[in-house]
Amino acid sequence: MQAEIRSKNVSQTSPVKIGSLPPLLEIKGPLAKIDLSAWISGVSYLLGVNIIGTKNLFTAFHEAPFDLVAVIACLVLFFVSVAALQKYMGLSLLANEYGKPRQLAIHGPYRFSRNPIYVAFLLPLLSFALISPLAACGAIVIYVLCMNFTVLRAEERDLVGIFGETYVKYAQKTPRWLF
Repeated sequence: MQAEIRSKNVSQTSPVKIGSLPPLLEIKGPLAKIDLSAWISGVSYLLGVNIIGTKNLFTAFHEAPFDLVAVIACLVLFFVSVAALQKYMGLSLLANEYGKPRQLAIHGPYRFSRNPIYVAFLLPLLSFALISPLAACGAIVIYVLCMNFTVLRAEERDLVGIFGETYVKYAQKTPRWLF
C-alpha cells in the first residue's frame, strides 16, 4: 500500500510517499540479531568519543569531573528511557523479539514524536557538547542521517503496510523527531 503524506520538512508541492523510499541498508543474517538502530547508535557514540579524542576526554574529565558525571548520567537516562518506553509499549528489550506491531502507539511520548526512543538517544550524544561541541554535532548529524536513510524508512514502510491510512494520518500531524 502506498500512502501519500506531506512532510513538514518538504515543500507543499512535493509529496513524500511514506513507504516508497527503500532503506539504503538493511542487515541480514547473524548481525540482524542486534537491531540496526543499535549499530547506528553505537557507531555514532564512538564517533563522538573519537572526535573528542581519548587524551582530551580524560583531560576534560580530570579538569571538570561534573562533565564525566553528566555524560554518564545522560547515558543511564537514555537506557532508563528506552526501558520505560518499551514497557509502556509492552515490548521485550531484545530487538529480535519485537515481532509485528499489534497496535499503533500514538499516546504518551508518541504524541510529540513518532520515534521517542530514537530521540532519547540524542541525550547522550548531546552530552558530548560539555567537552566538545564539534563531537556532539558530528555524532548527532551522523546518527540522524543514518537513522533517516535506513531504520526509519524501513519502519515507516512496514507501518504503512500494517496500519495504512491510520499511520499516514498520524504521521501527518506528528513529527518524525521532535520538529
